[in-house]
Amino acid sequence: MAKAWLAEGYLLPMAFDAGQYTHLSDDDIISAVEYSSSAANHANTIVGYNDSVTADGEAGAFKIVNSWGRTWSTDGYWWMTYDALKELYWPVLRMYDYVDYEPELIGTLDQSTPASKDSPIRMGTSSGDHPDRRPLWWAGTRPYPEFMCLDITELVDDVGLADFFLYYGKATTTGTLSSFQVEWYPRGYEVGNPSMVAVSPDTPRQATATVQAAFTGVHVDATSPANGRRL
Repeated sequence: MAKAWLAEGYLLPMAFDAGQYTHLSDDDIISAVEYSSSAANHANTIVGYNDSVTADGEAGAFKIVNSWGRTWSTDGYWWMTYDALKELYWPVLRMYDYVDYEPELIGTLDQSTPASKDSPIRMGTSSGDHPDRRPLWWAGTRPYPEFMCLDITELVDDVGLADFFLYYGKATTTGTLSSFQVEWYPRGYEVGNPSMVAVSPDTPRQATATVQAAFTGVHVDATSPANGRRL
């Protein structure tokens, strides 16, 4: 599947244990024989593949780029065999560049006391028609940033029809949520200038907590150019 996605033009983000880079000391390839970790503490991107690359009796490898610049490894790139990729704890994702894409719905949260990154955070709606959105950002007990923002445009059909929620979970460091709001941009995205904002009245709250925000006074109109909505 990963090879097919690359052939279709996708870039494939992956989560990797950076401690395994020690296996690159002899060559630029990590094999399944070498890789042994269930941690995922560093992001890389798969950009290509080559069936002729071999290591430790394993044939075929993915070409991967790190984020540490061109002076690292070979011009910033390294290889991971097909078999080694199967050892990753987190699944490989795919990323597509939508030309001229603009978000229409943004969920934001502020923390007066940032929770550690093992705190589960999820945004969704009460309709249950869409999967929850969550940050794929795990780094043990290091703290989240005080401000966080998630693109939840796929939930825009629930504006005016369902409540939005934020689940704020307890972790090693218990956080304090100071605000949660949902910003709606039906006329085009302009940073800090949404058409409407749904502000949660449930904050401040300390984890574990579920807080809600809802748009009121929104009339549904299927003929409206603003994505089926009229203010």
